[in-house]
Amino acid sequence: MARRSLFSILIIAAVVFPTLYPGWGIEGVAIAQEAQARPEPSRCLSLAQAIGASRVWWGQHIGTRERSEFFEWGPRKETFNDIGCFKTRRECEDWLSWKRADYPEYGSARPCRRGL
Repeated sequence: MARRSLFSILIIAAVVFPTLYPGWGIEGVAIAQEAQARPEPSRCLSLAQAIGASRVWWGQHIGTRERSEFFEWGPRKETFNDIGCFKTRRECEDWLSWKRADYPEYGSARPCRRGL
């Protein structure tokens, strides 16, 4: 009988707690994933022509990562060096965050700046 009441309390808590505190529970996970969406960089010149060069946000990331052991030939490290251009600062910072996670070794990044 004690196990059944503990289970019922846990079920009730799982249903009631997220309604009392929005952002916690299953809905909070979905919101966190939306906040860290992986943005695709635009071409800098075409974006500057579309919205104006002074409104373009850009950042640069340089980093490396270990290659998969599936490739037995060539260098063991994969290098990434790119500049990404975006409409908003948030997209630029999210892109830099993803690139730091994808290419963590020997990382060098220029923070997001506005204007080309």
